[in-house]
Amino acid sequence: MRKKIVAGNWKMNGSLAANKALVSEILTALPDSCEGAVFCPAPYLSQLQGLLAGSAWSSLVGGLCPIVCIGETLAERESGRTFDVIASQLDPVVEKLSAFVRDEQWPVVLAYEPVWAIGTGKTASPEQAQEVHQFIRERMATLLGQQVAQGVRILYGGSVKSSNAQELFAQNDIDGALVGGAALISTDFIGILQATLR
Repeated sequence: MRKKIVAGNWKMNGSLAANKALVSEILTALPDSCEGAVFCPAPYLSQLQGLLAGSAWSSLVGGLCPIVCIGETLAERESGRTFDVIASQLDPVVEKLSAFVRDEQWPVVLAYEPVWAIGTGKTASPEQAQEVHQFIRERMATLLGQQVAQGVRILYGGSVKSSNAQELFAQNDIDGALVGGAALISTDFIGILQATLR
């Protein structure tokens, strides 16, 4: 079973005081059912390193774990080109990073982020997201083998909120979320983390 990941992308937001308050609240609420990650602006990396020291967040021992985002525009979706676009984005990533497969594991996380749903308040329905996630996993099986594909975690990103997280996480191939604006509000982000329990 793939463990869920909930990653908060702060983009260019934050302050020393706000970061400390947000991280302390989130750390107390992180369930065992998922891993957490925070992507903060570069000026706060040192602060976050200190705040997260000793926790299961922000980095893997011995290196970083990239989260590679792929997704289509609204025009590409409406013209029926979603799978072609996803394949054209995914295939070069796999080609460049396939050398990192060890013991049937690939230390890369993928995120399906439909461009039309980023910061717009729109989100793919759970069924739409699952359809693309399933395609990504099947494509990974073709490129790297079934066992590697089954181990790869694929996140959904695109206006994820506490109100839709549970339904998204219930889908077979959605292994967590890449969260934007909701990651800056502790109650919202904690709600998304707790949706991994259901």
